Amino acid sequence: MDRCQSWTVRMSKRMGIYLGASVLGFTLFSGSARGETPKSTDTKPKDTTTAPAVTPEKTSPQSKPAAKIVPAKKAPAKTTAETPESKIAKQATVLYRKGVRFYNQKNYTGAIAVLTEALKLAPENPKFLYYRALSYVSKKDHTLAIDDLTAAITKDPKWAELYIQRGLSKAASGEKTGAKADYTLAIEANPKAATAYLYRGLLLTESSDHTGAIADYTQVIKLDPKQVLAYNYRGNARLALKQYSPALADYNKAIALDSRYAAAYNHRGMTFEALGRIKEAAKDYARAARLNPQSVAAINNRGAARMEEKKYEAALADFTKAIKLKPDFAPAYNNRGMVQATLGKMDAAVNDYSKALNLNGNNASFYVNRGLAYAALDKNDAAISDYTSAIQLEPNNPKAYHARAVVRMAIAEQKSEAKADLDKAAELYLQQGDRKEYETVKSLTLTP
Repeated sequence: MDRCQSWTVRMSKRMGIYLGASVLGFTLFSGSARGETPKSTDTKPKDTTTAPAVTPEKTSPQSKPAAKIVPAKKAPAKTTAETPESKIAKQATVLYRKGVRFYNQKNYTGAIAVLTEALKLAPENPKFLYYRALSYVSKKDHTLAIDDLTAAITKDPKWAELYIQRGLSKAASGEKTGAKADYTLAIEANPKAATAYLYRGLLLTESSDHTGAIADYTQVIKLDPKQVLAYNYRGNARLALKQYSPALADYNKAIALDSRYAAAYNHRGMTFEALGRIKEAAKDYARAARLNPQSVAAINNRGAARMEEKKYEAALADFTKAIKLKPDFAPAYNNRGMVQATLGKMDAAVNDYSKALNLNGNNASFYVNRGLAYAALDKNDAAISDYTSAIQLEPNNPKAYHARAVVRMAIAEQKSEAKADLDKAAELYLQQGDRKEYETVKSLTLTP
């Protein structure tokens, strides 16, 4: 086991698993130790996601101008008699204004009740439907909001904001395809609707169409050069494509526009870490955590940088804090397990990896990490079981075959299985262009 043990230590460093490993050993934006990809937010920079923006446009929807009342010639001025229709319209307008006032006061239940009364008097008024929809959104009743917005669109199909808000409600309801279609309709109705491009870009990012997302964020910037969110999100898309220099430029611009934008510092730190500029990454993570002490992503990433700098106790404190802030954040448990393993606390590491797996049992890296900890504890059966689970999740994961082979090499009855694993690991490393690990695997020899 001595030779296997030393290989495990070497491999763990390369694999980004424990013993001072960089968290960037995992893939960005896919269940890794990094912060999550930002989703739809409101128009103020925030590091965490919020409910869809519902602030109405300053301009009201188009409506026909009221008919002018022309006084009769050669007749003394006198008050025109109020018709039943004009009286109803006046009553509806009073109720509408009251409903808007309630909405602005965050009395959404009151707003819905008053606007419902207004709609009884003017059932086809898109403004009334729009504000009632916003009130429903604020109460997280997206189904009714979508109904109102759809009705409003039939009356005013050129009002882009209606499509945007309906798209946000569809996205919140999980109808991502419908949401993207609505943002496109908003752009068709108003090619200068910057927020439509922004929200469509977010959905494209979420579906891993980063090139398409970059095009949409670029359009936002053309329409609104000071839209800080667009620079941040475009940077995220470029980071996902490993376009590090353009990503840094975007984050720098976002920070120049808003020096207190925590998310931009956090993401710039991720870019620095990807480039191996750990000290700069650590500074950005620390700044992000100071600006937003509740940002789990920033605190978790700061811990990752501290672990890379071998500041293990500080890293342990960061991961523990991230867990307190978000007890269901699996990457923090995984990362804390990495620190525990680095400090030789293998039982504690197994415990943390197990918690990570309880929260996300579909992450192959978590299984590999726990398998390495089990192997260090000479629990070979448990280690092999974890590596096998990782392979079932990711059949083309050479590291899992590699690790399983090392354990099987020490078991006399599993020599043939060990050779098969080594051959598979070598094949996959070669296919994936990792010549260094390929040579490592080929250098391993089985003893009779």
